[in-house]
Amino acid sequence: MKRSIVFAVIALLLFSYRTVYASEFIKAYLFPVQLEVNSQIKPLPQEYQIFNVNGHAYVPVRYVSESMGQGVRYDEKNQVISIASDPKEADELTRFIWKNQYKLDYRLSQSDLKKLLERNPQVVKKNNEGGEHWRFDVKAASDYRYASIEQVDEAGLLEGKVGAQLFLTWDSNGKLAKINLWYTKLNGEKQPQIHVFNAFPDGTTTDSIYE
Repeated sequence: MKRSIVFAVIALLLFSYRTVYASEFIKAYLFPVQLEVNSQIKPLPQEYQIFNVNGHAYVPVRYVSESMGQGVRYDEKNQVISIASDPKEADELTRFIWKNQYKLDYRLSQSDLKKLLERNPQVVKKNNEGGEHWRFDVKAASDYRYASIEQVDEAGLLEGKVGAQLFLTWDSNGKLAKINLWYTKLNGEKQPQIHVFNAFPDGTTTDSIYE
């Protein structure tokens, strides 16, 4: 027997986000099928489901994309789901930014995060809640020094002394509690501009120019 459920059209089908609008409710059915990616069956984790809506299969875009070696992020401000391949041939800074925007996940352990970013943090400090603050400096000058673990070095970014700074906060249980990335980009301008990227536990992200 088919089980029917009612939910918001795009947000819940793809990312299970909480924002729901009454005018966008539809009827969908659980679709008990298997996914095959490049001739390999990819069993779905328990948190994912496939649905049938008007004869069309709706699959979890994050799981499918990552199974094909791509990254996914959701820009809540512009309401854009972005899928991008790993820029493997790009420079160190570009690849680091991509990993933060498309691969960094609140479910990662500390060891998995270091493996993903292929480096250890430059600075580690205990916080008042029993967790830790981490800071990663990327494309930094050999003599670069900066003391703060919680505040970004705006001057260093603009002067090219460091290309990006990633700030992570861990709770007392070793779980990620905050992700904040600052980096520079030319954006067609003669002078670099500072970008601020934030990722949130619900899967949404923001990326804006710092004024």
